[in-house]
Amino acid sequence: MPASEGVRAARLMSSYEASLAPVFEAVIAKRYRQVIDIGCAEGYYAVGLALRLPRARVLARDASPAAQTLCREHAARNGVSDRVEVGGLFSAQDFDWCKRVKTFVLCDIEGAEDELLDPVTAPGLGVADILVECHDVMRPGLTNRIANRFSGTHKITRIDRTLAPQALPAWMEELSDMDRLIALWEWRSGPTPWLWMEVK
Repeated sequence: MPASEGVRAARLMSSYEASLAPVFEAVIAKRYRQVIDIGCAEGYYAVGLALRLPRARVLARDASPAAQTLCREHAARNGVSDRVEVGGLFSAQDFDWCKRVKTFVLCDIEGAEDELLDPVTAPGLGVADILVECHDVMRPGLTNRIANRFSGTHKITRIDRTLAPQALPAWMEELSDMDRLIALWEWRSGPTPWLWMEVK
């Protein structure tokens, strides 16, 4: 399955955004009934979570029509089309869905999280657990701004980048260090820390 953006190799080896693996295991253990994936791209996380959370409804949203098409195809190939609802832009008012059922929000929207993730305009966020990639590389200070907005309602953990060389297949031991590094490269030009924000 092609990636709608960024690198494909790390996705195929399950080394992509390796530092998030413990968070996703915690998400699965919490058995959310609803997942909202904003900036779903080709559905790497939306479809993966649908597979691991068989009772969850997954709302996969992306502004790109091409990404939406890939996400639908990915969901169909994995037999979860009935639970992965693919759509376009997501608004602050749409977070009211979080008030109805236990919800996990995943957000990766290239800096637009600055406007969207505001509990003042989107009070539904106050009852949801949120994992957001903060694009400080595009908007300096963004991680701290978002953390401050949710500090009263959420326990916040910052997660920085890491590589997962243990994910490389054994045959890559025969390659150069540069080849091995390229296989893990995620095309990031600067800091994009994640915030894992759990309702207190």
